[in-house]
Amino acid sequence: MYRIGVLRLLGYREWTEGLGDDREWIIQVVQSGIYGLVSAEGAAIGAHAMPLRYDYMILLDSGAYPDGLRKISSAASSVAPTPVSISAACAPTPMDAQRIASADPGIYEGCASDPIAAVHMDMDDISSRTQRESAYATFEEVLGIVHAATKEASSLGGLVQYLGGDNLMAFLPRDSLDEFLKFVRGLEGVKAGVGVHRIPREAIALAARDLRSIRASRSRG
Repeated sequence: MYRIGVLRLLGYREWTEGLGDDREWIIQVVQSGIYGLVSAEGAAIGAHAMPLRYDYMILLDSGAYPDGLRKISSAASSVAPTPVSISAACAPTPMDAQRIASADPGIYEGCASDPIAAVHMDMDDISSRTQRESAYATFEEVLGIVHAATKEASSLGGLVQYLGGDNLMAFLPRDSLDEFLKFVRGLEGVKAGVGVHRIPREAIALAARDLRSIRASRSRG
């Protein structure tokens, strides 16, 4: 089972429309502040925040602290311009758990999550290619990979997050990992580090360590 939380900013559209026409920069500043706080509060309990549309965020949780997600929601409420709610659900895959939590704002289930597989992907030679092709051209390439990875992970019950730069992360049930890695090996110019742990933060750290090892091995030739 996997425990997933869904954090919502209630009345978000009404808030944005009330800011007037010259509002987009304000929205971006506020959204980034809320996401930063939710990320830090989540990390403190080993959880991981995925911003999605920013008015909705997913929290991957180990279940070790049953009320931890409520505390994150309370912290977000202290800086959010709208009321904040949190729901949590447990299901056999992260995808199924977020569907349940998204559909029922009142649900708040507790469970100990199974180990989750984190797959940290990045593109080869991105810096020099950006200089040759342009920043936007390589950004388009990254978005194409994000789209393909999202489609593949979804079919396996997993979730994908774009991390910025040329980095993205897939979160999958452990028994779907091998199938997803077959997909990754079919992507040209993409490498991936893997981490598996019951605590999402630890799985992500292990994936980063594995990716660093791959880079070091390649640099040694």
